[in-house]
Amino acid sequence: MASDTLFQDIHNHLIEQNRRGEKMDTEMQLAERFNVSRYRVRRVLDQLSQMGVVDRAQKRGMTVNSVTPERLTQSFSNQLEVASFDIREFLEARIGIETEIILLSVMRVTPVLIGQLDQTLRQMRACIESPSAALAFHTTFHKLLIEAGGNRVFQVFALALLEHWNKLLSQTEALDPAFFAQIMDADQELLTAVKVGDESRAKRVLADELRQEMVYLIN
Repeated sequence: MASDTLFQDIHNHLIEQNRRGEKMDTEMQLAERFNVSRYRVRRVLDQLSQMGVVDRAQKRGMTVNSVTPERLTQSFSNQLEVASFDIREFLEARIGIETEIILLSVMRVTPVLIGQLDQTLRQMRACIESPSAALAFHTTFHKLLIEAGGNRVFQVFALALLEHWNKLLSQTEALDPAFFAQIMDADQELLTAVKVGDESRAKRVLADELRQEMVYLIN
């Protein structure tokens, strides 16, 4: 049995057991059911545990977690941590996903959310000389825009990419306040476009801003 097939079969079996309210099979029972070694079963369960699909405890056994956008985002983010993608691949993915989300955000943004975005930019402006704090508010600003799109499938991937991207930024040797001043101006222009419902301008500003960030990382 191919390892990817075994992973899917065990995953599906545990989900079905959980749906029926049955006690989860042990490693030994899963090995017997799928006619494989306990070692192979353990590797699959380790993967499922790392992905947040199951929790394993020595005394109470195994439980299946409910699948939420937050868990999926964290799982995807964890996988990105160990993946060997090129920074340009991340940029392409972010531009592709977030520029589609921004079109939804322009249509669906609420006055309450506009207020939160305005406040976040004011907070970012107030601490622009502290790059780590500015980065935190910049991240919050983009999280709010992503959530404004209202599509949870897009959110899972966009937020995981955003989290990983910001880890890359925070790991640079010295964050430049001047860079964040430029990014803050871009965020302000992006918010202005969202406020007036200008989809094409919002999409262009966002794509340009993400490219700015990539150039900063590379340099």
